Amino acid sequence: MHKAAISQAKKKIGEVKNFLKFEIQVPIQGLR
Repeated sequence: MHKAAISQAKKKIGEVKNFLKFEIQVPIQGLR
């Protein structure tokens, strides 16, 4: 794998993590 592909994969993982964090936080805040 070349660097561009690796950085792209890392960016994708970061987006997924942020999305999951958001998806989890919203319902928790709604329960309070």
